Amino acid sequence: MVDQGKARFHSDFRPFWGLVVFAIVAAACSSGDDPSANTPPLVKAATTTSRAEPATTSTTGPTTIEPRARSEADPEAPNIIVFMTDDMAVNHLPALPRMQELIGDVGLTFDKSYVNYPTCCPSRATFLTGQHALNHRVLWNVGPNGGFANFENQHTALPPALHASGYETYFVGKYLNGFGYDDETQYTPPGWSSFHGLVEPSAVLYDKFSIFHEGEIVHYGETGDDYVTDVMTELALDDLAAHEAGDGPFMMWMSYPAPHPASGISRPAFEQGGPAVLADAIREGEKPPVPAPRHLGLAADIDLPKSESYNEEDIKDKIPPLRRKPLKDEPGIESRYRAEYESLISVDESIESIISSLDDLGELENTYFLFTSDNGQFHGQHRFSFGKYFPYEPSSRVPLLISGPDVRVGRSDLLVSNVDLAPTIADLADVELLRPPDGKSLVPVLTDPDLSWERALFIEGYGPIRELRPQFNVVRSDRWFYAEWSSGHRELYDMIDDPEQLENVVSDPVHDEVIQQHQRWLTELRECGGPECAEVGNIPDT
Repeated sequence: MVDQGKARFHSDFRPFWGLVVFAIVAAACSSGDDPSANTPPLVKAATTTSRAEPATTSTTGPTTIEPRARSEADPEAPNIIVFMTDDMAVNHLPALPRMQELIGDVGLTFDKSYVNYPTCCPSRATFLTGQHALNHRVLWNVGPNGGFANFENQHTALPPALHASGYETYFVGKYLNGFGYDDETQYTPPGWSSFHGLVEPSAVLYDKFSIFHEGEIVHYGETGDDYVTDVMTELALDDLAAHEAGDGPFMMWMSYPAPHPASGISRPAFEQGGPAVLADAIREGEKPPVPAPRHLGLAADIDLPKSESYNEEDIKDKIPPLRRKPLKDEPGIESRYRAEYESLISVDESIESIISSLDDLGELENTYFLFTSDNGQFHGQHRFSFGKYFPYEPSSRVPLLISGPDVRVGRSDLLVSNVDLAPTIADLADVELLRPPDGKSLVPVLTDPDLSWERALFIEGYGPIRELRPQFNVVRSDRWFYAEWSSGHRELYDMIDDPEQLENVVSDPVHDEVIQQHQRWLTELRECGGPECAEVGNIPDT
């Protein structure tokens, strides 16, 4: 069995190593080793209490999923399109002026939007369920505690609920990590009317990628100039063009790889050479994202945004993995940021094309648009040159913009999380979810500028390389960020006086009452399941 706790890699936050361990973990688990030996310690502590369970306990896989009969939807029900990027920081928003004009300028922008788990696969599972990672149990990007193969009870996720209520459901892009890696993970997940899923290990390659659709894998870029965002857009436009009024309303999830780093190998190369060829490609290192050829150089004059936390001067109060030497490769950080920026220009064009097509089809006035990312990205803050996972603002805070019928124009500073997206979509569609969400619908906020609430958001992380990625549980309240780490360290930041999270004040006795309150909330969040989770931190008027 691979000792993931002692593994070492060139960087403590490179996401691409997971491609190699798809094969390693699968082999280890099949050898008779106990997968529970890798269960994160914070999860062990949390799961000793009773938790809300999904509607059934059947497992994943095409042979165990019972399809639900599809009913007729209300002909007046709205369409819903979700545009989701991959590893997009809030400071990337200037790369998307069309999106901001078409969604942000006519809708609501959330300035305090966070993800429950700032890592790709757990975050996407949260989007599909409205649940904290502790409840949906996708705890990492790969097994034995994560990845697409470990996403159980898929038939109770958001897409089946929508489809069973009469919605056509369309997916295009990157699904959960590990999708399509082997025969066991090559099937259309339940609830999707049409599914175009990028397959591993080329799901974050931009010019040599493969897409699974209706039992077939189609390879792109081997002999032509295919670019992933452009192909995705064409597939989405084809689905929209084929949609007829009699088909009822639809929900579409456009899941773009940009601006995620490029990693992996093409599917044909993998099928020919196997895991050994993939391991060789991984050892060569992760690369910046690849922009569309027409966009190369367009960000050459864009400066890297630098806040006070950039190359943070004093990091003695941070956890040990952050106590690193000052950054020296500033040109490399800036060039990576520019590549990410340029990769997002094609996403901006894609969004414009899709919204324009809906206008041509006469569907625009009855469609809601949501734009967000699965997690953020570091660009030198707290001495992280790049990456995610750690719960600080650049990694856990993401864009969220919503527009559509009757949505007010403006901004909201209410605390919201990606656990709120599934209940929001279900509310817009007037559909009942099939498993209890831990979030709350944002629909009331979309129309009422005077609505306010107090809540405590749960941010969690269960990385398997514990010395490099200590596991954490965080409470983010309106004013405070309180973190407990598996290493025993604690952090407290005043997000009003110290929004850059520069000074850890957990040792100051003046904050003892604040800490005790947040510890109580953290206990509640570790143990809750369903609507009660969204009420944690709600302080009644006295």
